[in-house]
Amino acid sequence: MAMAALSALTPKGLKALLTSLRVAISSLDKSADNGGPKSSPEDDVKRASAAFALVLVSELASRGVGVELPTGPPAEGYGSEWTATLLGCVRDAAGKVPIDDASGASGYPPPMMAALNAASGMAASACASCAEVDWTSGPPPLIPMAGKEGKSVYDAFQEAKKRCEEVHDGRFYALLALAQAANTEGIRRTGLRRHFNAMAYANYLYGASNFAKDQPPIWKRCLDAALENARLESSGGGAEYTRYRNAGTILPLRNMIRIAQAKGNEKRVKELSLLLVVGCVGGAEERIERMEKECGSSSPQGGKDGKEGEKKPKLKDQAFGELIESYFLRRSSVLVELEDFSTTQTLLDSAKESLALCERPAECTVENHEMWLLYHYVQVQIKRLKEEAIIWIDVQRQHRAMLNRRPEGESTGASIGSKKSAKTVGGKKTITAAAPKVQTREEMESETRSRVYVDAWKAWTSGSRELGSLAPVTLRDAVVALSSVSQSAIADADIVRDCHELLRHQAERLVEIALLAQKQSGKKGAKSEVSFGWQLALSFVSPLVVSYLHPNICADDAQNPLSNAALRRLTECCCEAIVSACWMREPFPLKDGGDAVYDFKQATELLSTAHPCLVECHTQRLEEEKLAAEERKKKGSSALSSHDRHSDTEKKEMLLLQCALAASKCRTDLMDAVRKGRDELTEPLTAAARRATVAATNSAKTQSKPDLRASPPLSLSTVNARFGAPYLQFLSAWSGLYGSPWPFCTLGQARTILSSAREAISIGGKAWGRGTSSTIEQLLLDIGEADLEEGLTGGFRDVSEKLYRQCLSTLDEKEKESSALDDRARKTLEVHRLIGLARLSLSGDSSGATAAEKLARDALDRISCVAPDSLGGPRVVLLSVYPWSVPSLDQLSHSYHTCAARQLVAEACIRSSRPEDARAFLEDAVKDLPGNFEAEFALAAFHLQTLLGNPNDESEAKKTRVLLLKCAKMDTSKADPFALLGIWYESQKDTARAKGCYQKALALDPAHPVAGRGLGRLVDVDELKAVCEQAAKQNAPVNGWAWRALGRQRSRGEGDDSAAICYQQALRCRDIQLPESETLGTFYSNPLSSSGETHCEASEIWAELAACYRRLGKYSAALRAYELAYLVSGGSLSPDAICAWAQVDLDLGLYEEAAEKCDAVLSMESPSHIHRMAAYTKGESLLFLARTDLQEGKFGSCLAHLRKGIGKLSALSLKEGSTKGGYYCEVKLLGDLHTSGSSLPSYAFAGARGADGDANREGNVGPLSEEAENQLSFLRKGEQAYTLALELGDDADGNEEDNQYLISAAATDLGTNLLSQARIISSALGEGSGGATKTSLFDLASQSSRIKDLVTRSINAYLRAIDASPHEAPAWCGLGCALVAVDPLQSQHAFSRALQIDPSLADSWSNIGLLYADINTGKCSEILDQLTQIEDTPLMWVGRGFLLEKTSKSWNDQPSAREACLAKAADAYRAALQISQHPAALLGLSLTCRRSDPGVQESNNAVYSALADHTSKSESRLTMAVHQHLTGDDNIGASFVSGLTQIEEGLERLKCGDAESANAIVTDATATLDRATTRSTIEVGSLQTMDTSNEAQCEIDLSSGKKARPKETAELPYGMIDRATNQTTIISLGKGLHAAGSTGVSLDEARNNVHLNPESGEMWLAFAKKLAHGSCDSTALRQAKTAAKKAAKKAYDLLLDRAANASLVSPRRQASHGKSVEYSEKSVVSHLPSASLLSEAMSLVSWLDDAETVESGSASFASTQEAFMLDPSNPVAAASLGLTA
Repeated sequence: MAMAALSALTPKGLKALLTSLRVAISSLDKSADNGGPKSSPEDDVKRASAAFALVLVSELASRGVGVELPTGPPAEGYGSEWTATLLGCVRDAAGKVPIDDASGASGYPPPMMAALNAASGMAASACASCAEVDWTSGPPPLIPMAGKEGKSVYDAFQEAKKRCEEVHDGRFYALLALAQAANTEGIRRTGLRRHFNAMAYANYLYGASNFAKDQPPIWKRCLDAALENARLESSGGGAEYTRYRNAGTILPLRNMIRIAQAKGNEKRVKELSLLLVVGCVGGAEERIERMEKECGSSSPQGGKDGKEGEKKPKLKDQAFGELIESYFLRRSSVLVELEDFSTTQTLLDSAKESLALCERPAECTVENHEMWLLYHYVQVQIKRLKEEAIIWIDVQRQHRAMLNRRPEGESTGASIGSKKSAKTVGGKKTITAAAPKVQTREEMESETRSRVYVDAWKAWTSGSRELGSLAPVTLRDAVVALSSVSQSAIADADIVRDCHELLRHQAERLVEIALLAQKQSGKKGAKSEVSFGWQLALSFVSPLVVSYLHPNICADDAQNPLSNAALRRLTECCCEAIVSACWMREPFPLKDGGDAVYDFKQATELLSTAHPCLVECHTQRLEEEKLAAEERKKKGSSALSSHDRHSDTEKKEMLLLQCALAASKCRTDLMDAVRKGRDELTEPLTAAARRATVAATNSAKTQSKPDLRASPPLSLSTVNARFGAPYLQFLSAWSGLYGSPWPFCTLGQARTILSSAREAISIGGKAWGRGTSSTIEQLLLDIGEADLEEGLTGGFRDVSEKLYRQCLSTLDEKEKESSALDDRARKTLEVHRLIGLARLSLSGDSSGATAAEKLARDALDRISCVAPDSLGGPRVVLLSVYPWSVPSLDQLSHSYHTCAARQLVAEACIRSSRPEDARAFLEDAVKDLPGNFEAEFALAAFHLQTLLGNPNDESEAKKTRVLLLKCAKMDTSKADPFALLGIWYESQKDTARAKGCYQKALALDPAHPVAGRGLGRLVDVDELKAVCEQAAKQNAPVNGWAWRALGRQRSRGEGDDSAAICYQQALRCRDIQLPESETLGTFYSNPLSSSGETHCEASEIWAELAACYRRLGKYSAALRAYELAYLVSGGSLSPDAICAWAQVDLDLGLYEEAAEKCDAVLSMESPSHIHRMAAYTKGESLLFLARTDLQEGKFGSCLAHLRKGIGKLSALSLKEGSTKGGYYCEVKLLGDLHTSGSSLPSYAFAGARGADGDANREGNVGPLSEEAENQLSFLRKGEQAYTLALELGDDADGNEEDNQYLISAAATDLGTNLLSQARIISSALGEGSGGATKTSLFDLASQSSRIKDLVTRSINAYLRAIDASPHEAPAWCGLGCALVAVDPLQSQHAFSRALQIDPSLADSWSNIGLLYADINTGKCSEILDQLTQIEDTPLMWVGRGFLLEKTSKSWNDQPSAREACLAKAADAYRAALQISQHPAALLGLSLTCRRSDPGVQESNNAVYSALADHTSKSESRLTMAVHQHLTGDDNIGASFVSGLTQIEEGLERLKCGDAESANAIVTDATATLDRATTRSTIEVGSLQTMDTSNEAQCEIDLSSGKKARPKETAELPYGMIDRATNQTTIISLGKGLHAAGSTGVSLDEARNNVHLNPESGEMWLAFAKKLAHGSCDSTALRQAKTAAKKAAKKAYDLLLDRAANASLVSPRRQASHGKSVEYSEKSVVSHLPSASLLSEAMSLVSWLDDAETVESGSASFASTQEAFMLDPSNPVAAASLGLTA
């Protein structure tokens, strides 16, 4: 191949080169056309490299360098050697000035320069054509540089590129960079073609504009390059007209038009002018897109060349597009002028001018439909783009201003336009810039667009108000005209799709203008013009929908036209505009002739047309989504949610479509229903209500899903507010104006629907400018809410009543708001309100029947005024379907309200006991509205209720069954008829069918209260469990029956905890709380029960819950539950529940309350087992009351309670045949009551021979007192009861183990009773008196056969108990107590065995400890220590005191230590008394608390010793008196001590001057001593003559029994007692006391005593008494009255001060020698005066006051009263108050 010949081009040489270039390019084109798909890849590579070589050759020619082309066809390629030489030429020519300069300075002819640029363009086009070949791995290599031959080419290429970069030759560099990218696959094939086409366009344009302006061929080539580039930009698709929609076509078309005009070719001018319009429109669109792109960036963008003075970037840093634009395209000044100096407005003006040159097509045909649409399209598009330009220019300005205000980098200085704030730092004030408010592009666009639209609206309202002036209709009409053209021929045409998009924009614009106008009108309050915007929107879209969209979309032969996205979006937009316009226009009435642009009365038909279109659009979107999902599944891509798959625009479109479809669906359902006749309305309206309920509920569930939310600020609730779907769904789901309110809603669903409706109206006003809710809307919402709160289970009745009355006030206030609320509507709403109030009255108490009947009758009267034919005149047609606006619906509403009112009157008549009236009204109700389920069911329920009252009426039974079956067939989804059929079958005793009906009802409604209760009566609890669990899962307020059944079942299985929860749930349910308010509440009870039998289910559940609480040990909760059960039942609680309540009272210690409840049960007529239970519980409560009285010392009350309990139990009839264990508990309790008498003192039984005595007493053992014999007789009856209990236990019908336990318990109690009798006799004989052999039961049992017999029988009874149940610790403990009297060693064994069985039995520990007290004190102390870990019992402390008393004997040589031990013993007895008043503790404390040793008293100071001695004596006397009260003088030794302490107290009283009381005390003491002496003497004699025959034989061997403790016997100190008695008798107390009181102490002696003891109140009182006595004797001494008053006042003050301000006096501590002693001497309270002394002083002061000043209520009178209250025996106070005879 020849080498490339280089030469400097002359015009001739250039001409020859251009010729060879044209030939080579033509050869390449021909080879490409001939080769086609048969050419090999190697041939394609050769052609591509040859084409690129020609581009380089032409570029070299433009630099004046000629390169000779090789010989041979270019398609065979050029060799590598020639290619290397060519690249060398490029390297050398780089940087040279082109010869085709536009100035013409090169000297070449312009045609030749034009030809040169044309050749360059042709070469670039040929190169682009070669790159169009379908390469499998990127673009073809333009410069072959592979292999060894390519090494020289590669080196030459690198040198040339480097040289171009050095000299900054952009044209050569761009070509070489493209070649390198193609070789390395650094650029896509389409991009390579696009760049070469751009070069071709640049070369053609440069040559044509500078050298051949009037030559059409080169302009045509330039236009073809622009069109080809547009084709490549659109990825090779698009119709021909779309290729003209770019700025590159403007310059060629302008010049071609200019040339055609010059030639006079008008036809060509018109054709090219329309294309020029398209080009100008495309150029304007490109500029607007650039503005949008700039506003979306975060940095400002300047012009094409950047900022002035800015250094150009290096070539290697520029992209291919930048290189081509800078070094190829911008060479042409005309293009630079078009790009940089023409604006969007100038381009649109040019388009408008060019459009004027076009010819409008005459008609639309298949052949010319594209030009037809194109003409109208550009006509409207020009106007749209002008508005868009205004919008985006302003947005661009705002965006640039925002960027200029934004702080940059780390700069803290204030930026221009931002707000500044000052703050102090380090004492200096600095200014900081606040961050400017940043707005997104969308926000700025929305604000600007709204402003522009508002201006357009204002201009329209102030102008002609023609639709075309605001929204051109030419394109719409042109598209509508396409209806006559076959849609299959034009369906996929680009111009059609563009027209659809433009029409959609127009429709959206009109809707947006309507919304903005709505908001503006709302602010100004000018509601009269609100509808104009919507009239414009409807007038624009209605022809499209009716004449174009609906026929094409819904035609039977339609070939899925909605697959065209533009058509679908247009359809959605137009139909959404219709739905939105109807909703926004809703609050305003429709007036004849009132609509200037569009008649809204036609909107109803328009809605019917739009709805099918929306349905098809929604279906198409679902299909596309399904196909997309399948495609993703095939590709294996991840399943993204719709939120991630769709853009914000798509999500917004989907959201709008969903909400608009929901609203149109609801409207269409209602309108389709009302088109039917009166008799066919019910079914379609019911179906519409069901669908609306489901739709509204689903919408509420998806409210928060992110997939259904568009970009802010749109959300589901906001979009719903635009179309009104929630309000329309409310109207349909409620349907209360023509049927039963909320027929398919639960309470929660209805509240949600209502809330959404209110929200839609509220948001509609705030977000969309919709007028505030009209009166009719507000009234309907309030009435609907009132209906749901009144009619649905769980609603708030008080809220319902409030809303009904609020509606009444609204109707009264706004009588004539608008024609929408005419008389017909007003009266219909009033009737509905009255019916609702009547229902509320019936749901209340029984007194509401009268009020309900009055309201219902009032409603009936008003219904007659709103009959369908009662009001004349035209009806107001509204967009929403209201009953008064549609004749057929009005008739249905009238019939429904009449039927409902009659049903309410009938219900009131039933409650008022007027069944015949009720029957008549119910039958009329059925006639008013035939086929109405509620009326038919009400009549059937009435007949069933009548049948239950008279079950023998066969005709009524048949009629009732027929009616119930009819109701069941009318609506098979209702559970009520099947439930009542179950009641009917159950009343007929057909349990199988009744069970089936109940199960069918529960299948329909798992929580049905009638069916649930009925099934519960027919099956057991376990079979009902699954049904109840299913019912409990339902969120229904009437499933209390299920919770109760579950509670019963779980109380038997899972436990009372779970059962209590179930009962609590049941009590919260309305069928339990208020069954009378339920419609079917009368059928809750058993149909087979007598009509007079009543029961309160809530009361029963409270009682069952209380029983659970009791079993759980929650007695307080159980008590509260029983109280509520009693309260709920109205005082008619069942006897068994009252008995259980009494048991809870017993558990809580409320014995009196328990006894009262048992008395109430015993007074009722109840079954025998209930009477037995009540009597037993009564006996228990009286036994506990007796024990309480015993602890409080109320022995008479205690005995009375015991006798009362015995009487109640004795009244039970023990019939033959029922004695086999049936009355065991009652008989044993009877024994307990008798045995409890052993704890009473014997004197409590004085005079009780007739009541408790026994004529057949056993042989006397001596002269026992009558009281003791009566007490023994009382206990023997208990013995008889226990014996009978043993017999009943033997004969009991139970398992052997239980029977043995009963026998053991009765035998144990029998042993206790017998042992108690023995102790009573022993006590009467002087047990524990301390004299001779009468110290213990052991001693007495050995001498008395009666005592021994009782002890032996007691032992035998305990042994029988042990034989029956060997592991009963109480029996072993009782045996030990009995054995103490005969064999202490075996007693120890019995106590030990009891402790082995039950170590926590405190009685065993106490008894064994006391047993060891005389034998082993160390062991006794150890046992008592162990007892402290078990229980705090008084015997524990008694034992401690007894041990300390014994210890004190070892300190006889040290009085102080002995006194200390006795003081500790006294403390132990005091501790015992803190637990209970045990007689042993009282006696021990009385004997150990006294200070008897003189040495101890002298060791302390006199004051302390005197006070301590006085305190100990007082405590001793007091505890002894309590002991005697509790024991009744049974202990002879204690009686002697008591008498001596009484004498001591009398002497002390005598010293204090109280002679009278002292005399009485001493007299009583003498009598006590005499009685004790007499008893001791007589009983000792009786013991010596005791009868020892007829003894019982013990069942254990007692022959080896020995006394295990030392015998300590001592005689009572009779001599000392006699001396004390004699000395007291010798003193004439009467005379002594009289002398001491009158003349024993003279006045002088009294005065002297005061001087010696000035702080003694007693001395001052004695002195005052002497002075007062003297003032009464003679008149001469009356002057002493004043002195007496002062002395008495002084005495009162001193005595009162001592009583009010007592102080502690501490002992003197002294060291002790010898044995270690722990002193127990404590501080004592100073001596307190007696109450009698203080009373005497107070009364003396009052008596000495002047009689004239004493008045009722005066201070003296009050003081006298206080004195008498302190000492009622004070004679002075009594005389002053007039209380003496």
